[in-house]
Amino acid sequence: QLQQGQYRGCTGEVITDVVNIGVGGSDLGPLMVSRALEDYRITTPQNLQVHFVSSMDGSQLSQLLNELRQETTLFIISSKSFTTVDTLYNAETAKSWLDLKLGNHARVNRCHFIGISTNTEKMTAWGISPEHQLGMWDWVGGRFSLWSTFGFPIALTIGIQGFKQFLAGAH
Repeated sequence: QLQQGQYRGCTGEVITDVVNIGVGGSDLGPLMVSRALEDYRITTPQNLQVHFVSSMDGSQLSQLLNELRQETTLFIISSKSFTTVDTLYNAETAKSWLDLKLGNHARVNRCHFIGISTNTEKMTAWGISPEHQLGMWDWVGGRFSLWSTFGFPIALTIGIQGFKQFLAGAH
């Protein structure tokens, strides 16, 4: 849906920007691979852009949010345990940014957040809808996590077929 321009935010506008919020293996691997495979980026109807945020000091996220629109931005909260302080701090900042314009209600969370974690209970408690929770195995280590659901931003960048080829090459 995201790649075809069919996924919409809570106002009905098409999502044009996806921000992956994570640290360590949930950020660096997907970021490096997405940049390395930039030549294989797929073309989407809405020119979908994937961004990465990992710094807790707020400057990285603040600068990015100044360039984006709440109505058309989706956040991926990537945390194996869903307890990583840096990730949750940035996620709360993103939630507050959305609330400023779109209001604080369940529909905003449902339309503007996807969670990736082993901890479904924490994702649900944070407000991520079960249908937008991508699970992963608890035995996946950080340096291998780009081969797991933490690779979702890579798949958004190079397409699912490209991601399948990427996984086959790794295998």
